[in-house]
Amino acid sequence: MIHKKQILILICAAAFAFGKDSPTASAATTNLLPIADTYIRDSAPTANFGASTPLLAGIALAGSPVQRCLFKFSLADLPSDATITGVSLRLVATAGPREASNFDLHRVLRDWTENDATWNVRLPATPWGAPGAQAGADFVTTSSVTAQLQPVLESPTINDFSSPGMVADVQLWLEDPNTNFGWILLATGGQAGSGRQLASRENVSLGPVLTIDYTVSEPLPPALPPTLFDTALVGDQIRFSFNAQSNRTYTVEFRESLTTGEWNTVTNLPTQTADTVVHLTNAISAAAGYFRARTP
Repeated sequence: MIHKKQILILICAAAFAFGKDSPTASAATTNLLPIADTYIRDSAPTANFGASTPLLAGIALAGSPVQRCLFKFSLADLPSDATITGVSLRLVATAGPREASNFDLHRVLRDWTENDATWNVRLPATPWGAPGAQAGADFVTTSSVTAQLQPVLESPTINDFSSPGMVADVQLWLEDPNTNFGWILLATGGQAGSGRQLASRENVSLGPVLTIDYTVSEPLPPALPPTLFDTALVGDQIRFSFNAQSNRTYTVEFRESLTTGEWNTVTNLPTQTADTVVHLTNAISAAAGYFRARTP
């Protein structure tokens, strides 16, 4: 037994871990090409255009044909624990009217394939909820983004679709790949005269590109066990110090026996922004006791 009137033993924590209290995050950007793209057309309800270039989007001036584009991207090369911070879909219009038109991008809810999707079916012998794909059944009713496809005059125009809704879509697909059925592109409000041509993935230089910004948390290096030093007994108080590493939390604990009993929390120290020395003073209420500092 060690009495407080003589000396109070302080020990360093043997329990330390490869924690992630406040991990650093590294930022990265990747550009993805579609693994599938196609369009569906009401005037050719059984025709498949999976190998077509360009893609046809929008609605003719007369109100028909109506054309809708489908895009799908694989996220297999992204870290599974990535946090998506930005998403932009580049579509290049190669021909179309002299006026800009709004288009909606919706997250698709059911699977389809490039070589099977038509106005009537999404898979062989598997129809859409309604011809042309049905809101609420085949794709999310609320669009992920609304953006303009610009007029095509003397040269192709680059159009970027980007929004928090698209960020949420990609994050969902990353966390649950079974929900990744891509997007469908529709002319906003069924606007006649919005028809135009878009470069497909078969066009190597102008095809769609999905740019994704993300961060990945990097685990902290192994913690060093905090060692207590400069111990001093002053009246009914004990004073001591220990080295604290940056980006880690610390807990100081006390118990009366070295080998038995539960450790009781004296104080919890928040994350330090830089390596520092922590100085503590604590009242002594037991005849003997032990302190330790640990990082979870």
